[in-house]
Amino acid sequence: MANGLHNRYRPARLDKCYGNLEAVEFVKASLGTGEIYSSYLFSGATGTGKTTLARLFASALNCVNSPAICGVCPSCEIDGASYSGKDNIVEIKNECGLSNLFGKYRIFIIDECHADELARMGEWLSMVADRI
Repeated sequence: MANGLHNRYRPARLDKCYGNLEAVEFVKASLGTGEIYSSYLFSGATGTGKTTLARLFASALNCVNSPAICGVCPSCEIDGASYSGKDNIVEIKNECGLSNLFGKYRIFIIDECHADELARMGEWLSMVADRI
């Protein structure tokens, strides 16, 4: 079941996000004012839309075709599940200094980090610390 209910019914636009209204309004306000911070932390219980909101925020920041989310440009098609191993994290770390091909921002969504091995967590932390 590769395409579960959570993917089938995942909203494709910020105005379709229901629940966690404070976080959604904060993201919308950040996009509206252009006041973008260097990092964001979405926390909460399982199924509250943390990953969905992070993906939509990333798409809205870097969408090439419009200020909204077009859903078809490379910036709107985020695939984090393919880059979860330690080797992938090292590869991402090495590419951090390179400029973006698409979009204005370089965005990393670190999902389910509580399940990461210590070695992977160390790689993520060193990457973030080197960039601040």
